[in-house]
Amino acid sequence: MGKTIVVTGASSGIGKAIALYFAEKGWHVAATMRNLSKAKDLKKVDGLKVYKLDVTNEATLKKAVKDILKDFKQIDVLVNNAGYGVGGSLESLSKEELQQQFEVNVFGLLRTTQEVIPVMRKQKKGVIVNIASVAGQMGFPFLGAYAATKHAVEAISENMVFELSQFGIVTKVVEPGAISTNFGYAMDWAKKDFDKKSPYYKQAKAWNQNMTHMFDKATPSVEVAKVVEKAIKDGAKKGFRYSVGPDAKKLLKAKKRKNDVAFLKMMMKMYG
Repeated sequence: MGKTIVVTGASSGIGKAIALYFAEKGWHVAATMRNLSKAKDLKKVDGLKVYKLDVTNEATLKKAVKDILKDFKQIDVLVNNAGYGVGGSLESLSKEELQQQFEVNVFGLLRTTQEVIPVMRKQKKGVIVNIASVAGQMGFPFLGAYAATKHAVEAISENMVFELSQFGIVTKVVEPGAISTNFGYAMDWAKKDFDKKSPYYKQAKAWNQNMTHMFDKATPSVEVAKVVEKAIKDGAKKGFRYSVGPDAKKLLKAKKRKNDVAFLKMMMKMYG
């Protein structure tokens, strides 16, 4: 039997690109998503099956994993991709907006991983790939909440290495920069920042416009899939963090080279 890869958040963007890429490579692909109405084209792909899975709903998560094992017998790779972005100044974001951002991007990832770890332990092998972001290594204006969740994913991933290596489970982190998806258009924004009386109004409006167009000519999403494949093939010995896109590579290189003050000044000049 061929290898099986489970991809969360596979209805669009990076997740969909990963699912299609591995299906073309001959893998058994379990493409999971909250809304099955978005899966019409995926259902036609050979070697790919679609499952309802909401990372914030434990019942759908348990059922999806059970059904995947029934269909494919094993889970060789889990790609934790499900997530979204909320934009806005930290002062303006509501408690509910902040909680939901962490509920999906952090706790959703943890729930999914906790459900799959026992499967991989029993198999005595497996690879978990967590899709973080270049924002997991640095902050960006009006993306404080999103960046905080991706910083958390980075920390969680390191702990997974410490805890899961003994069971033959390999952990990897993929850090995309701007990827050509609808991320910028789909982002939820704090409404308070777009009130003309807000002290952040001009900045928020400018950054919102910048975000919506930043992704139009960005790195193609298939490049993330290719890096995920490389991370899987590398195994435990060759790497842990993998960046995607020239912007991510440039920023991460600068962060290593500069001290904190110099790096923050550079970021203020570029994005402030």
